[in-house]
Amino acid sequence: MHLQTAGVTEIAITGSRPELLKEFQKHWLPTAVIAWGEKYESPLWLDRPENLAFVCQNYTCAKPASTIDEFKTALRTAFN
Repeated sequence: MHLQTAGVTEIAITGSRPELLKEFQKHWLPTAVIAWGEKYESPLWLDRPENLAFVCQNYTCAKPASTIDEFKTALRTAFN
């Protein structure tokens, strides 16, 4: 029921950014779906620059995060 009311948050980390992935893994975010790594042919990666984190809800993404602090802010905004 919670997933139906809260919706899913999609997070994409493009390129090699292990520090952003590690930050994500510190949190319990049961309504989040994450994709990370190198680009491959998929709509998920279409028009997304490398080495950024995208936090998206309701088919809309927040400003891409390039630093851990920006990523923390994006996660806080999405999950509070």
